[in-house]
Amino acid sequence: MFTRKGKTKKEDVVIAPPVEVENTIHVTYDPETRQVKGLPPHLLGLATTRSDSFDLAELNSLVEEIEAKRKAESATPETEAPPVFGAPVQFECKMHVAVDPSSELGFSGLSPELTALLKSSGIGRQDVVAHPKAVLRVLARGLDNITAPTPPKPPPAPLLPEAVVRDHIRQAAAIRRDVNLDAMFPTRRKIGEGSTGSVFVSELDGRQVALKHTVVTPKTDMAAIENEIAMMRLSSHPNIVVFYDAFLCAAPGNPNVDLWIAMEYLSGGSLTQLITTNGALPESHIATICREVLRALQFLHSQHRIHRDIKSDNLLLGDQGQVKLADFGYCAQLSDETRKRHSVVGTPYWMAPELIQGFEYDMKVDIWSLGILALESAEGEPPFLQEPPMRALFLIATSPPPALRDRTRWSPNFHHFLSLCLQRDPTQRPTAAQLLEHPFIQQAVPVQELLPSITHSRAACQMEDILAAE
Repeated sequence: MFTRKGKTKKEDVVIAPPVEVENTIHVTYDPETRQVKGLPPHLLGLATTRSDSFDLAELNSLVEEIEAKRKAESATPETEAPPVFGAPVQFECKMHVAVDPSSELGFSGLSPELTALLKSSGIGRQDVVAHPKAVLRVLARGLDNITAPTPPKPPPAPLLPEAVVRDHIRQAAAIRRDVNLDAMFPTRRKIGEGSTGSVFVSELDGRQVALKHTVVTPKTDMAAIENEIAMMRLSSHPNIVVFYDAFLCAAPGNPNVDLWIAMEYLSGGSLTQLITTNGALPESHIATICREVLRALQFLHSQHRIHRDIKSDNLLLGDQGQVKLADFGYCAQLSDETRKRHSVVGTPYWMAPELIQGFEYDMKVDIWSLGILALESAEGEPPFLQEPPMRALFLIATSPPPALRDRTRWSPNFHHFLSLCLQRDPTQRPTAAQLLEHPFIQQAVPVQELLPSITHSRAACQMEDILAAE
């Protein structure tokens, strides 16, 4: 049985008032005691106006009187507005889905919505027949609705109550309003653009800062933005991008508002740019990057936070070789009441299997993503990158853990490190603190040794910008 939960808009469903109602009562007459039994409380007053004892003829008369009384009470005056029932806000739509090897898709009983999703996913009939449950979970993820099974054991560390956590985040999410941005940042140079907005470079108190710009519309999820700001503000660590401030600026006559987030500027670009420009990295450099990420994760996890989007795009490099974790848009704070999460967020190719399948999860999803990041650094791209996203999710959920293709090129320590990060059972994955002690991490070099690669990558990107401008 496949269940999808959701909400309706207020105008979607209108339930009409009932038009035919029967209210049946069972009245009995005891000839010996000459008593009538079974009258409802609201009709007892009528009975007491008569004798407490009746013969059979009188009982029939009483029943007729009761019926007349009931109809009079239940009648709705013509001037009275009929009752209006609100639309349901929580509903379940159940369908029976069966595996059908003879059908085009391998399933029968799918809704049109799921059928269209499966057809566009790249998941074939053989995949459906071999792993029907995994396919349904991946499809449900596409609908942003996966039912979670029984959660694993919670982490042993004590957590704060949910109310305390929410209040802490609310205070940390404060955004300055009505700021004169032109006075504070008179010069702004655009350096990038993404799906959520643009990034500029400016100066604040004599230092370069990155300004992330987003247009806030009535449809913008401000709760998600405030969560990102709170997570950045609360996560001060040498391996995490520094958060400075956030501003809301409204333009006169414009219903939209500009949101600006000021943070540390790292001129070396992202790890994605470094890999794209330089190709596969040396093993010692991969160990260095993993060490820096693990330091950031050790801090976040000690604060009961999950980043949930560890990937090369979210690692920024500095002009001194620094490696810093950025983009806290998917970061989640665990509390005493929510020791595990089951919402499905992140970037498909780096996702842990338990996250894809909708199982409740904890900080160990970041460890899996780190393993994929290390593979990406060694081979130039994450596993399944050439597959459509939905099929990639299916393959991650059903395939053995990925490994390095050329086993002879890399050290046994690197292979072992990856095998630990990419354990399918999250309880078997080490913590960030434990992985920092792994022999592979001991191969790491000082971050300054990354500088030649960073300089080369930055120069190549600048040349691409110049050629694009021409």
